[in-house]
Amino acid sequence: MSDQDDTQDAPPGPAERSLATLLAPLRAEEPAGELSARGVVRRARWQRTVRAALQAVGSVAASTADGARVVFGAGAKRGPR
Repeated sequence: MSDQDDTQDAPPGPAERSLATLLAPLRAEEPAGELSARGVVRRARWQRTVRAALQAVGSVAASTADGARVVFGAGAKRGPR
């Protein structure tokens, strides 16, 4: 028994050949401008950093609002006037 997979040596089927043909232009050149992989990764890193900061600010704001509600009794049920 060999350590290699037997399907690795088999010739590609029609679906695999078709897929390779369709993906060849993408492999040949990197898209320019907005669709480049570097641009996408750069934006994802930037958004991750901003997201962490915004979540912290949101948590502080929610805690402040909850504290104000407790102190001032906002939202408490009042009797009829």
